[in-house]
Amino acid sequence: MNTEIQGNFLSGEIRWASEISLHSQPCMVSVLSYNDKEGRKSCGGFLVLDIIMLTMAHCNGRRISVTLGAHNIRKMENSQQLQNKAQLNWAVKTISLPWSQDWVRPGQVCSVAGWGRLASGKKGNHTPGGGSRSTK
Repeated sequence: MNTEIQGNFLSGEIRWASEISLHSQPCMVSVLSYNDKEGRKSCGGFLVLDIIMLTMAHCNGRRISVTLGAHNIRKMENSQQLQNKAQLNWAVKTISLPWSQDWVRPGQVCSVAGWGRLASGKKGNHTPGGGSRSTK
């Protein structure tokens, strides 16, 4: 699915996206963190190895809950349980990270996906949105 994303790359906001195809981003994780000061926060991330996930630095807390292999984060699915290592399968995969010398070039198509809050401040859906856009 190619969806144009309207946003400002420097602001870190995605202003519009549509729901992605079912399980088309198997490396995505949903993270809920809890702390006494801020309460509950929802973040996204990616599975790098079966024991390592990458998420935003502000996504920390006293307790953290990670969901793997979900399309709809409100619906329990068998692929979501995390014991020790992630059980890699068709719905849970690791992401390939770029080399340090890799740069996004003008005209290169970039893809994004996530369950995040919209730039308007409204909560996003419980299913991930995503799309692609050429860089300028």
